[in-house]
Amino acid sequence: MKAYVMEILRKNTGTFVFMGIAVALYQLQAYFPEQLYKIFAYPSAWMASFFFGSSFVLGQDNMLFIPLSSNVINITSGCTGYGFFCILTAIYLHKIFKVFPRGKSFRLALLGLPFCYFVTVITNGFRIICAYRIHSICKVILPADYQSMVHHAVGIVVFLSTILLLSFLFERKYGNERIL
Repeated sequence: MKAYVMEILRKNTGTFVFMGIAVALYQLQAYFPEQLYKIFAYPSAWMASFFFGSSFVLGQDNMLFIPLSSNVINITSGCTGYGFFCILTAIYLHKIFKVFPRGKSFRLALLGLPFCYFVTVITNGFRIICAYRIHSICKVILPADYQSMVHHAVGIVVFLSTILLLSFLFERKYGNERIL
């Protein structure tokens, strides 16, 4: 039994290491909340405001708002998509270091960080758009107590779908090139 557990731990060491990277990246939010808010929320808010034909407004405490004719979208610090960026970066690094030799994986890791940022901004902008649209539908159907749950469910569906799609595309392209 002990040998079995040790074998499982040995095979999954990379997963533990890269999930540790995700947690460490996420902890940066405690030290640089305003900078990360500006880096992640502003482009996503711009994308959503462009979609809705409005402009985003900087409100109190440097929080973003997208004023629409029927409602106002409030982009809070929880709407940055930074947690998604941390998870996506960890998964990307894990897959790169698992598939490619060390020299090439370090170069791909450096190129992958802007890619993960770009995917995060696009996905988060899409999530803001979807959350607003679904909120418009659900506020008529569901009681107010469920609005927050629907908002979180939209985020989970959008972010998880993106990770699954990217993982599928990566495995399809590099599935046969196992190095480790």
